Amino acid sequence: MSQASARKAAAAKLSVVSNTLLIVLKLIVGLITGSVSILADAVHSMTDLFAAIIAFFAVRISEEPPDETHPYGHGKVEGISSIIEALLIFGAVAIVLVEAVKRLIHMRPLEQLGYGLLLMLISMGVNIVVSSRLFRVAKETESVALQADAMHLHTDVYANIAVMVGLGLAQITGNPIFDPIVAIAVSIAVLLMPLGLMRTAWDMLIDTRLPEHELGRLERVLNSHPGVLGFHKLRSRRAGSHRIVDLHIQVADDLSLSEAHRLTEEIEAQLRKELPNTDVLVHAEPHEEEMRHQAEAH
Repeated sequence: MSQASARKAAAAKLSVVSNTLLIVLKLIVGLITGSVSILADAVHSMTDLFAAIIAFFAVRISEEPPDETHPYGHGKVEGISSIIEALLIFGAVAIVLVEAVKRLIHMRPLEQLGYGLLLMLISMGVNIVVSSRLFRVAKETESVALQADAMHLHTDVYANIAVMVGLGLAQITGNPIFDPIVAIAVSIAVLLMPLGLMRTAWDMLIDTRLPEHELGRLERVLNSHPGVLGFHKLRSRRAGSHRIVDLHIQVADDLSLSEAHRLTEEIEAQLRKELPNTDVLVHAEPHEEEMRHQAEAH
């Protein structure tokens, strides 16, 4: 296992452990206090746990090398896992909304809210630390699955703050209505997060090209190379943390086959150096002949 793969797996494992502990604490305190917002947050953490488990296996599978059945590798597993994580969030939000509305209709007093406030402080601190690490590793390894997991935990921080506000108002006013209201507000806010996540994963699965700034870096390498007289048919896509690029370059007509081959290998190496984790395939064409074909086509 490479160093990047090991870091991704370790980060995903940390998320699994932290979410498991928080779920247990939230369920215990939610039952003690009778707070639907804490129980709602526990359900949200359950989806985070499922997401973390999915991310853990996704990053392990995505880093497996290409094989006979999957010649381009397994990177798109991360995109599939991100779609599943987004759907999990939608399902959890639906459950929480139903329970919060029921509590609005059938109100009941809250007890020992101090435990709830303390738990939210602990949960917020844990989520800040773990999500920050996940974001950092996701950025360094370009892992969509870890980014999705980090987004889950990051939204939990805002959810924790909202629950603390609701519990605080309930304790100050003695009115438990703030508890389900906060649960509903948190659920609606969380709904917005998976939409962007699904868009990122969808773009990967349908082979959307690389962003303009990355394509610009590749084009600068090609334009600056003296042996490249022109290029076209530049195609690109992402598969997890890996990029796949292929293109045609135009070279001098008098180059021998071996010289053209060495030139394409040199350009492929430069493009991989410019954008790490990139699988590059370059096809060489004689410049003058290609110009004649294009002129005849028009």
